[in-house]
Amino acid sequence: MLVKLHLDFSQNKYLFNGVYMRIRMVRTKDTFCLMATNDNFKVVIEKASLFIQRLKLNPSVTVAHASALMKRNAIYPIRRVDVKSFTTPAGNRSLDKDNLFQGQTPRRVIVTFVSNEAFSGSMIKSPFRLQNFDINHISLHEDGEDVSPNL
Repeated sequence: MLVKLHLDFSQNKYLFNGVYMRIRMVRTKDTFCLMATNDNFKVVIEKASLFIQRLKLNPSVTVAHASALMKRNAIYPIRRVDVKSFTTPAGNRSLDKDNLFQGQTPRRVIVTFVSNEAFSGSMIKSPFRLQNFDINHISLHEDGEDVSPNL
């Protein structure tokens, strides 16, 4: 199975030669990624490969890049993905979280609900089975102003 790495720096721009990059991959627990009636199963990764596309540039393009890099740094715009999770006790009717975001206001906020058991990893509960838990109101405020979409 081949999949694209979904990372903050994934984009259609190529990196210049000599850019140092280190990628560390940490897999989830078996209980998070498997569904079974018992826990006698496990995931074994026998081989992992990272395919990187390399280009051979015309020497004149390489010289032009070097000249441009002497005048200013290369700029790679990224869209940072920040995942935050909060636990709410069962039966709690309200949850207020202040200062969710520091600095720049995010372009998009996605709110989902999943049981704590499924989130923590359970062979019998899917972490991708999102539920509404009878929520009847959600609001998001920025500087005291309601910025919630009309749901």
